[in-house]
Parts: sequence; structure tokens; C-alpha cells
Amino acid sequence: MNTKVAFQIIGVCSLLTSCTSTPSQKITASESYNACLEVAENTTVETATEIHKFWSEKLEKMPDQYPYHSKIANAETQLFDATGNITHLAEAARHLELVNERTKYQNANYIRSLARNYISQHRFQEALVLLQKVEVLGENLQATKKYCLMCI
Repeated sequence: MNTKVAFQIIGVCSLLTSCTSTPSQKITASESYNACLEVAENTTVETATEIHKFWSEKLEKMPDQYPYHSKIANAETQLFDATGNITHLAEAARHLELVNERTKYQNANYIRSLARNYISQHRFQEALVLLQKVEVLGENLQATKKYCLMCI
């Protein structure tokens, strides 16, 4: 018991003696790292917004061009990636659903894009059903299997 108390006293004394209040020394000049800490202008949002506006205007002029929905969905996904705003992801899903309905779910790339969107929304069961449709189509099975692993 006495040795236990002795070790505790030694431990407390060593802590007290090791904590000295010497003035801190300047190790680096703040000018050397301030340039790295400054945030550069985010052009991703601006670019994605311009792309979205461009394809939306084209879609208004020619509403029968369903591939434009895919382009708008891509811009919405970029906006989601840049801002984290979930409404962009939902809008992208809406456009991708329109494209897949127009193609009657026969284009593997469009279906995989929708499945990727569903995975981002944590809608794994729906994504798995879509990926199984792509597997039946037989196009680029390696890419399909990669997404299937995310759903399991």
C-alpha cells in the first residue's frame, strides 16, 4: 500500500515539474503557410450552374430530346457534390427517371446512372433492382458488378 501511494506522489510531482510556463517560441513564420489556408474561389458550383442553365434552355426549346435530361441530371449531381444540398440529388433522380422511362429501361448507362443516384440517397434496394435489369441487358457487366457490391 505504501509503495502505491509513493508511486502516486512521484507521478504527481513529475507532472507538476514537467509543466513549466516558458514563453512559446515561434517555430514558423505565418506568411509561409497562410497562402495554403486561404480558400480559393469555388468554380465548380458556377460551372455546374452554367451547364444546368444551358441544357435546361435547350430542353425548353426541344422537349422531345430526352438525352438533355441526362445532361441536366449530371449538372445536378455536380451541384450536389459541390454543395451537399440534397435537393440537387433528388432533381437528378427525377431527370434520370424520365430518361429511363423514355428509353424503356433499355440503356445500361442511364440505368446505372440512376442506380448510382439511388445509392447516394441510400436507396440500396431500388438500386439493386435497377442493376439486376442492367445485368440482364449484358452491357459492361464489370461496371454493373462494381455497383452491385455497393448495394449488398
